[in-house]
Amino acid sequence: MNRLFVVISFFIFCCCSTNDNDSDVNENNILIGAWYLVSWEFDGQSQNLDSCDLMSYIMFNSNSSFSRIWYETVSGDCVIDTNDTGSFVYSLENNSITLEFEDVDNGAQTELFNVLELTNFSLQFSWVEEGFYSHTFEFIKN
Repeated sequence: MNRLFVVISFFIFCCCSTNDNDSDVNENNILIGAWYLVSWEFDGQSQNLDSCDLMSYIMFNSNSSFSRIWYETVSGDCVIDTNDTGSFVYSLENNSITLEFEDVDNGAQTELFNVLELTNFSLQFSWVEEGFYSHTFEFIKN
């Protein structure tokens, strides 16, 4: 009887134990991959994006790092406007993504994105820049 109790207790302990790190990894899994820009609204106004703009992307990695490259057309040439790398946290509970990175001109930066939609293929979030300018971005996973 004691042996049965020990086996059952062990089984219950193994099946019911949780690991917060595992849940963080599972929450991040849907984000992992390359997400390409498909639309952008600035203060409620849809922005016209050309083929250069549409090359912009965010790459979320399984080790909670990210890289982000924004392209823009300057004098007819498609050039990199921004190239950021750092770490990210996706919070399912808060429906948010937090990016932390070092900006060459402005030092340590933190950006908080309010996730509006997240599926296996679509990511839409809003971001308020400098407390004033409202952006809404939509990305698709490639």
